[in-house]
Amino acid sequence: STWRDAIQGLELGLEASEPGFLQATLAQQAEEKALELELAYDTTCFLGAAALLLTQVVGNWRRGRFFAALQAFSALHDQFLTDAHPGFFEHSAWPVNDQAVRYWKDRLLYQVRRFRELSGRQFHRG
Repeated sequence: STWRDAIQGLELGLEASEPGFLQATLAQQAEEKALELELAYDTTCFLGAAALLLTQVVGNWRRGRFFAALQAFSALHDQFLTDAHPGFFEHSAWPVNDQAVRYWKDRLLYQVRRFRELSGRQFHRG
């Protein structure tokens, strides 16, 4: 596909979320290319849709849109990752791999716990 060719070499782990890294620039370019091609959530290409959702997680996080990143990751996890063998993604040309997914899961869960803790403190203060 045109989009897959445009995202060769993209890794969607830690460096994709931090401004100034090459992978962050590549992740942004992947999002822009997806918009240019008017890609939508299409399950006919299992790996392409999973890569698009993971790209949206990274992009939303980079723009400070935590809830949107959480929603995109939830859709990725519930509709794609749980339906496939963990090694399935490792041997494909798409930039979805177990290490990147675990990184985002850990980061998002940490932020959810942190948010719950802070809102709990605020609630008790009145």
